[in-house]
Amino acid sequence: MATLTKQIEQKKAQLKQLAEEAKQLKNELVEAGAWPLDEDSLDNVAGGLRHHNEDGTQAPQTFSDVWFL
Repeated sequence: MATLTKQIEQKKAQLKQLAEEAKQLKNELVEAGAWPLDEDSLDNVAGGLRHHNEDGTQAPQTFSDVWFL
């Protein structure tokens, strides 16, 4: 049990470190003007997929819309 507890604590510490690294990377991207990504960049990454309403207007996308494509 002590080994499992130690492993859990190590994983928590690793997660905290990775979260801090991700935060720093995001801040660097914001400073460079590359975050958040613009819609054209996102379209290119997604292969240009866009959802449209029946009247032809662009529908907002949600994670679940993209997830199930």
